Amino acid sequence: MKGRFLPSFGYVWSVLERTFPHRACITALILVISASCSHREDAYAYSGDGGARIPTIPEPTVWLRWSDPDTWPHDRKPVAGSDVTIPEGVGILVDESTPALGGLDVRGSLMFEDTQDLELTAEYVMVHEGRFRIGTPAAPYRHRATVTLTDTSRTRDVHGMGTRGILVMEGILELVSADDQATFTKLDGTTSNGATSINVLDATGFRVGDRIAVAPTDYRAIGGTEVTTIGSVSSTTLGLSSGLSRAHWGVTQTFSGRIVDERAEVANLSRNIVIQGADDDAFATHGFGAHVMVMRYSLARIHGVEFRRMGQRGETARYPVHFHRMSYDDQGRFVGDVDTSVIERSVVSGSENRCIVVHATNGLTVTDNICHDVVGHAVFLEDGVERRNRIERNLVLGVRNPASADRLLVHEGSVFQGGSSGFWITNPDNILRDNVAADCEGNGFWLSFPEHPLRQSGNVPLEPIYMPFGVFEDNVAHSNHTMGLVFDWISIDDEGNVTPFKYQPFAGGVRGEESSRLDVTLSRFTAYKNEDGALWNRAEKLHMVDFVLADHPGTFFTGSSTNCSIEGALVVGTTANNANTAPSDRPPNGAASYHSSCDILENAFVNLPFVAGYNSGAFRTDDYYIRAVDRGLARNVNNTFVNAHPGYRTPFPAPAENFARAGALWDPHGLWGAAGNYWVYDHPFYTSGSACTQVNPSGQNGQSCAGPYYGVGLFYLDDSGDVYKPTVAIEVTREDAGNAVFSIGNGENAPQLGWMRHFAILRGGRYVLRFPERGPPRSVELILENLITSNDYAVLAIPFDGDRVPHVFASTWRNLNEVADFGPSDARRQFVREMTAAGSVTEVANSNGTLFYRDAANDLVWVRVQGGIPWDGTPAPNSDDDLYRPVGYRIETAN
Repeated sequence: MKGRFLPSFGYVWSVLERTFPHRACITALILVISASCSHREDAYAYSGDGGARIPTIPEPTVWLRWSDPDTWPHDRKPVAGSDVTIPEGVGILVDESTPALGGLDVRGSLMFEDTQDLELTAEYVMVHEGRFRIGTPAAPYRHRATVTLTDTSRTRDVHGMGTRGILVMEGILELVSADDQATFTKLDGTTSNGATSINVLDATGFRVGDRIAVAPTDYRAIGGTEVTTIGSVSSTTLGLSSGLSRAHWGVTQTFSGRIVDERAEVANLSRNIVIQGADDDAFATHGFGAHVMVMRYSLARIHGVEFRRMGQRGETARYPVHFHRMSYDDQGRFVGDVDTSVIERSVVSGSENRCIVVHATNGLTVTDNICHDVVGHAVFLEDGVERRNRIERNLVLGVRNPASADRLLVHEGSVFQGGSSGFWITNPDNILRDNVAADCEGNGFWLSFPEHPLRQSGNVPLEPIYMPFGVFEDNVAHSNHTMGLVFDWISIDDEGNVTPFKYQPFAGGVRGEESSRLDVTLSRFTAYKNEDGALWNRAEKLHMVDFVLADHPGTFFTGSSTNCSIEGALVVGTTANNANTAPSDRPPNGAASYHSSCDILENAFVNLPFVAGYNSGAFRTDDYYIRAVDRGLARNVNNTFVNAHPGYRTPFPAPAENFARAGALWDPHGLWGAAGNYWVYDHPFYTSGSACTQVNPSGQNGQSCAGPYYGVGLFYLDDSGDVYKPTVAIEVTREDAGNAVFSIGNGENAPQLGWMRHFAILRGGRYVLRFPERGPPRSVELILENLITSNDYAVLAIPFDGDRVPHVFASTWRNLNEVADFGPSDARRQFVREMTAAGSVTEVANSNGTLFYRDAANDLVWVRVQGGIPWDGTPAPNSDDDLYRPVGYRIETAN
């Protein structure tokens, strides 16, 4: 039967007698200690303005030795299986290795003596209003200290914190080793298969016997992180105890004056302070590892610690290192930042449940750590309320998805653009700098800011999706199974289901006026060899600055952002690190168009060849579907192309797709033909009547035509339905091009984007629009774009009920419904062009845009659409208003 061991009070008294010869002094001291212990709720200090309170546990005046029998009751030291309690006010110095204890409850102070290697073994360690110390910042621990947690009872729940852990409740945890062990460096030279030594940039701090991990520098499918042991250290060379099983890239490359660095990271997995779970069946078979849990009103200084066999498979809140709700109380009220707590220069190697978890905790320092061989998200911000945390220079290597039965969140499995990722970040107000995520089954970095906090923090009054952005710079993602960076797919419930949702930061952190929107900047991100591409983003006013992206299948810059920019990037389709082919047949492709809502400025595109039938080259074109004529390429300036084709033209859409892509792309910089021409589909509907040349390669990539072309779309019929989602089938016949036909089926049957229906028309062309699946409308509106001057015109027949007398007008005023209220002397009348009836189509065709012809027999109204209608104000150069100049046309029943 277990006994509860406490230090002998007789021994404490004898020490006090030797220290203080006067009994009055001893009595006074005991009263002081007693008073301190009986008012624990007052024994806290604040760490500064806004800081969470932390315990001010007094340093013991006397340290009793674990090895001295007089320290213990009946002069007997604890034996194997004993439960041990260190009482309040008592300090015990661990000066010898302990037996395998039961539970160890530290309510006073327990400290390792730094004179020899020591081991402490216990089922669990509970630090409750006490102190557990192995080294301090002022006196870091230099010998080897090993703490092994052994409990096998998964049902035990010590103070609600489980078991097989170091559990800190209103206490102090100090695990501080010396700084002379390396964290990670990089290869300095490419290794070969079977290499038994490697050259590194800096071998300082690597020691014989240290375990090291060498990151992959190829696609994850080729092979993951390799682990071996150092057999020798010489200058910048590490001898290995076993040869590497594959090559690892180890040199930089230069393109267009910029460096691509794909050198493998080499991580030191060894530290002289070790916290570990027992090497037993509970871990090997059931994934029942150790954990460290630090609760509110505690202090944790973790520096240079190795964590082995950690995390408890499938269990919530049982993570290797877990800072649990330290900045919010149970009512969701903020109680302060934990700006004195830190985890740094530490290693978690072998975890069944995440790595470093920051849960409802603000102001934490997470720097220079290594997460290796982890199940589930590695560096994990849990509820969306975690703010002002500094996450810098951490390396994540080897993240796996949990088995379906063990997933804590749905999206940690194999889901689209998801999976267990290196960094899962749920609040924008944090610093992420100089981190590396590699060899992850999910993404390298996943920025997922929900609309409202989740789970235990659901009562915290924050809206992460609208909060200002912190810092994301100099991070690296490579060799991951999905993407390097995903900035989208937010959690919508406590189960971890996700949905696409645009991040839109506002001043004040709540949705406000347009003028209060804030910019978002991601700087100097490097990504290579990620199997599903470099990145996907969905954010407003996002600026991606000085990225380096290389060696990906598919498109490097992709997403659905608006008002964004890509500036100063180096994009290299293929480098010399190309011994193996990508696990995808998609060729490299530089940047998606973002529907021209993203300015692409001063980037270098290198080694991006044209591949027929695939998105390839520098620019992707299949997401030009917002407008019939896209002129946003005017905003893509000062880009350079080295062995790079400007881009492949997605083919003319098949009718079965039931949605339209842009028929004409303006080419102001002459990337595909003569500057100022339009890049159009190789189809007579677009090319007939214009001066055109084949775009290289001839016959495979559309034609470059003089134009100009105008966009027709946004149909609004019978004053009902949603003007932004017209799904009606359309058919357009171009009479002056041999009756060439353009058609789009009913959008309700489209696999996607069914409301994208529009078509491009050429200056001077003659077109008949019909809605073949419905009767003629009693009113119809449509928008034309790029009709700027009176020289811009075409003839267009629009369906209209022939039994009705039409009233026809065009206007640059944004709301056509307001035009009816403009009186004869209203100054806004200048923005309206009223049309009068003509006797024939010929009259209309020869007019100045002020006539219409009613073809009642065929339910059509013919108009000459023509520019020259004044605009209200002067649009900013290259703005949408400047580039597109929309003009609304409306046909309604005359009064």
